[in-house]
Amino acid sequence: MEWILLRQAARRVAAQPGFALAAVIILAIGIGANATTFSIVTYAGVRRPGISRLGHSLQAQPTTTGRLPDACGNRCHPGRL
Repeated sequence: MEWILLRQAARRVAAQPGFALAAVIILAIGIGANATTFSIVTYAGVRRPGISRLGHSLQAQPTTTGRLPDACGNRCHPGRL
């Protein structure tokens, strides 16, 4: 069934190549305008900048018991979760 629809679509595109070309150009302009607008808005500062001092960032590491420490620095016990 899909092959029949694809063949019909290919025939219509072949019958009107100008329409297909116009559709592709309009889509390309729309996608390009969208990407450009998004880039400008992002660059203008809508998003927060990254970490300014990357060397001072925190890093999570697994513990020897396989459990993460809780807020107090104690090991989490299954009964306390």
